Amino acid sequence: MTLAFGATLFCTAGFWPGIAAAQSLSTASDGNQQRLIVTPSVRSAYDTNVLRQNDEGNEPRDNFRVTTGVDIIARRTFGRTAVNVAGTLGYDFNSRYKFLDRTRIEVGGGLRTPVGAICSVSVDARYDQYQFDLGDVDEIIASTTRQQFYDVLASCNRSSGFSPLAGLSYSKRSTQAQNVFGSTTLGERVGISYAKPSLGVISLIGSHSRIRRPGVEDLLGAEDGTEVTQLQLSLNRNVSPRLSFVAGGGYVRANPDRAAVETFSGASFNGAVTWAPVPRLVIDAVAKRDITSQNGINATYVIREDYSVGASWRASQRSRVRMSATRIDRDFAGRGTLPLATVIGEDSTNIITAAYTYDTARIFRFGLSISKRWRDADVARYDYKSTVIGASVGAKF
Repeated sequence: MTLAFGATLFCTAGFWPGIAAAQSLSTASDGNQQRLIVTPSVRSAYDTNVLRQNDEGNEPRDNFRVTTGVDIIARRTFGRTAVNVAGTLGYDFNSRYKFLDRTRIEVGGGLRTPVGAICSVSVDARYDQYQFDLGDVDEIIASTTRQQFYDVLASCNRSSGFSPLAGLSYSKRSTQAQNVFGSTTLGERVGISYAKPSLGVISLIGSHSRIRRPGVEDLLGAEDGTEVTQLQLSLNRNVSPRLSFVAGGGYVRANPDRAAVETFSGASFNGAVTWAPVPRLVIDAVAKRDITSQNGINATYVIREDYSVGASWRASQRSRVRMSATRIDRDFAGRGTLPLATVIGEDSTNIITAAYTYDTARIFRFGLSISKRWRDADVARYDYKSTVIGASVGAKF
């Protein structure tokens, strides 16, 4: 997300959907009193290449953006049912490129309720609205991207022994001026897990999803969707209070509707580790491969790999330092379907970020960040480099 670069998010426990669900539902949170945190904020970001041009671009590249908005966190426990809603709403003002001025929304919520003694049902939803990624198109487009995500999961978690789970998910991505690149994904998953305190939790999950591109289908008069089937085995273990990890691997197959688009079969993986060598330092790493769609790229589906490593240092009781490095590799299948659209076979995006936040003794929080981002594609005109320097201030109530 664009907001992650050059801006400091005011994250506290429970900001993202699902965090509150990890708490015991049989115990009232904060004395079963409603908790509401409102944070008016101003974020600024200087971007050296906001249009994502390569070295041959002739237009001015840099831009200064100011985003005024408010962050909201609300949590409530109704008996044994936990509900949380969190998000940020704001408006972007740009110094050079006024056509980038627009509303920015990131909001999500979750609900979890027990069913019987050990089973539960959780519902998560999220809505995002932001500037269309200019690195994914040939032309400069003043447009808004909107994303929706919904997920329902039913599970019975035992501290020891076998437990089943089943879930449904739906996502939709659309762009105001580029509806031809919109997509929807409907997925189902079922699985079983085995828990043993000395071992951890072993899970075997099978999933099926269908990616559809209705705008392309309307234009071509033929379906351009993809059936994705995956089977994955994973181990989730808390080795000690300072070390935990998830390690998963399996098989994934992408079967497109159009015969002209190649089928993909190969390994899938999903791993994460969190390590706190000393109380003030937390190191984390993530690696995963998935089949997805991409808004703005001329491809039927995308084989995407994400790798990241980061470290968070609590320098003092009020200050935090965060450094991270991320690499995203994308392989675009079925490219070249549409004329005058971006045609990339493969690309790699690298991001290095450093951020600092400081809480005053009262209600204010200040943040500084710097991020370096560059992309290498197999078509040179889609390469770019960008540096973003950000600052933020917020008042918590």
